[in-house]
Amino acid sequence: MEKRTKWLIGVTIANLAATAFLALIVWAILEAFAGFAAYVVTWPLFVMFPISVAFSSSGLWLARKSKSAKARWLGYLLNGLPLVVPSYVLLIVGQTFIHMDRARYIVPEGYQGYVYILHGFPNGVPEEKGHWEVTYRIPGDGVLMSQAPQPEGLRKTRYFYQLGDGSLKRIPSVDFAAQDRGPEIVAFPNDPETNGYGEASETSSCNIEYEWFHLGAGSIRAGEPNWEELASWLHEHGVCAKGSK
Repeated sequence: MEKRTKWLIGVTIANLAATAFLALIVWAILEAFAGFAAYVVTWPLFVMFPISVAFSSSGLWLARKSKSAKARWLGYLLNGLPLVVPSYVLLIVGQTFIHMDRARYIVPEGYQGYVYILHGFPNGVPEEKGHWEVTYRIPGDGVLMSQAPQPEGLRKTRYFYQLGDGSLKRIPSVDFAAQDRGPEIVAFPNDPETNGYGEASETSSCNIEYEWFHLGAGSIRAGEPNWEELASWLHEHGVCAKGSK
């Protein structure tokens, strides 16, 4: 057996093992996203992806150089098919990036506390949707009634204070699991286990769909705000939640 054929066999075996491991990583990540896991480890994907592509490329090159027709075509087959997995990863990442919801929240300067966006109110604020991003302008009391439906799927969010001159100042955000936020005012995102959304009801015939986040500094105990706070706001403004059960 020529030396190049031995190299081809070794690279092909390594390629198949790397591809199997990459497929396992992709499956685990998709399962975590489907279950709205609070924390998803993705770095193994970015490590194994170039390794798998490198093995496939090397295997195809060695197959092309092989003098044995049988080894050459087996090399093409066994090193070409594994490229399906990296291609699938690229497709998933591309689809996720293109279809991911992007939202920015603009809050009056100096506001601290809970912010609620109540979705699906016909008499609410019309959806302000740009080419890539939806903008939610939060009023001074921290509660926005929006005509926009409840978002679904993965999202990328940004938070801003609107200063007195109309300019925007970025508010940093912290991980949901963080407890001590330090002296700087930051945005505390909503619970990723529920994808940041929820449904709350006061009675059997009144409910709302909402999302929330918190602005503040220092320490805070992670947890979702009580329905009573939303119910009080609705009563004060003489509105009822959309829909009925």
